[in-house]
Parts: sequence; C-alpha cells; structure tokens
Amino acid sequence: MASRPLGYWHEVAMHAPRHPDHTILRVVACACAAPGADALTQFLENEGCVTVHCSSHESLLEEVVRSPVDAVVFGFAPPGSLEPALLRLLRRLLPDTPLIIVARDATLEMERMLREYRPLFVAVPPWDRAELREVVRAIRAHRARKSLSTSSPS
Repeated sequence: MASRPLGYWHEVAMHAPRHPDHTILRVVACACAAPGADALTQFLENEGCVTVHCSSHESLLEEVVRSPVDAVVFGFAPPGSLEPALLRLLRRLLPDTPLIIVARDATLEMERMLREYRPLFVAVPPWDRAELREVVRAIRAHRARKSLSTSSPS
C-alpha cells in the first residue's frame, strides 16, 4: 500500500463513524517494537478488551478512522522519529479518546514531552497489574460518560 501524507488523514477524519454503544472495549494497538507492548496488549485482552493490532503507523491511522475505538495503545520511540507528529495527528483525530503510550523509559524529559499528548497512562515496563486494571476501569468510565452524553436528549 502506498504511503499517504498526514493531511490525507485530516480529511478522512471528517467522515469517521460515530462511536456505537457496546459493552466490549475496542482498543487499537500500534506498539511498533516498544518493549513490553505485546504483554500490555495481552493484559488488555485478558481484561475483556478486543485489541486490534496494527503493524504500522499508517495501518493504525486507517483503523482509527475506519471504526470507533475506546482507546489507543501507541509505542513511543526516542525523539527524532515520526512519533511526535503522529501523536499530534492522533490527538486531532481522537481528541478525547484515552491514549496509552508505551515508552522505553520514564525520564523527566520523556514525561515532559509526552504531556502534550494528554495520555491516560504512560506504560514503562515493568508495570503494576493493579495500576493497569485502574487504566481499564478509566477507559470503561470514559466510554460510559461518552455514551450518556451522546444518548441524552439535547
């Protein structure tokens, strides 16, 4: 498949489907070689999430504009790569969708850099299972609030 310019995805987002009301969380994951990412997505699946694995950033963008998602898992590589631009685009496409960023380390510089993308959670291996369960609860609560706001009469 030919690579598309980032501007293409802004146009496609205008026609993205609305979030349906369902009980299973749908999580799109593109961890792209982030350490521990497979274990994290496996944990989410064990917690009742349906995880769509994307092998590239482009397939991640295609997936989030094709179908509504409850959360995105995104592997973040060191600065100098395309990840910052892709995260900014993801935030434009999905401004309120919970974002879990899988990072290699948790330095203050990395934390400061990632704050711009408003992640729900920055996963740095090894992670605490109880903390991850809280992340899943937060995603469920977010979807419940979103469902209430879209179903209540104006």
